[in-house]
Amino acid sequence: MNKRIVDFNDPSGISGRELDELEGFLLSSSGLKQPMNLEMVDGFLTALSVGPDTLMPSDWLPLVWDTSEGGQSPQFHTPGQASRIIGVIMRMMNSIVSNFEECPDGFKPLPDMVEYECDAEKRRAVRLWSVGFLMGISIREASWEPLLSDNVAADSTNVISTVAGMFRDDLQTGEEKEYELWNSVPEAVRKIRAFWMPYRRRALDRLNGRAGRTPGRNEACSCGSGKKYKRCCG
Repeated sequence: MNKRIVDFNDPSGISGRELDELEGFLLSSSGLKQPMNLEMVDGFLTALSVGPDTLMPSDWLPLVWDTSEGGQSPQFHTPGQASRIIGVIMRMMNSIVSNFEECPDGFKPLPDMVEYECDAEKRRAVRLWSVGFLMGISIREASWEPLLSDNVAADSTNVISTVAGMFRDDLQTGEEKEYELWNSVPEAVRKIRAFWMPYRRRALDRLNGRAGRTPGRNEACSCGSGKKYKRCCG
């Protein structure tokens, strides 16, 4: 791809080479007609990570493969390739969750960790990242309703929607203004995460009430994410 990842701080050890392989597969060798690109995947996974619900991969992976929601699946050439590609996507998700838990103020969306060949490529990247984030909302839009109906909290999603170009006709913003708002996106995401944290805690309390105890820090989280409790709802 015509970009170079320069600041990918990832505790899971995911590399730029692996991200290159993922994007090359999605856009070139998967046989998919309308897959997400790398920036869209990052925005999409970010929304899933900070939103109200904990979803299983089977709930959201189909949208990575086919943004038209037509149900198209990728053509993996070997079981090893399938394991690598899906593994990179899952590690991207885990990296986003871990980075938010350990240093939320240091959150950077992927376009801010990449050197692009030209300004036009960066503008396209931030727009696609924002589109990916909105797709992460749409997959469980009913669950997001408390935030979307809150005039103050909804301002954070409106920033991302504007960068995605969703309000260009209504607000007459223009591409330049949309791009300027990109600098406000990390803080908008942090506010969205903060809005949903009480909801997630209450959900965990209900699960713990049914389970009868709180999981140990290194035990599997009771929400069903597959991650350790300390890396998830804990």
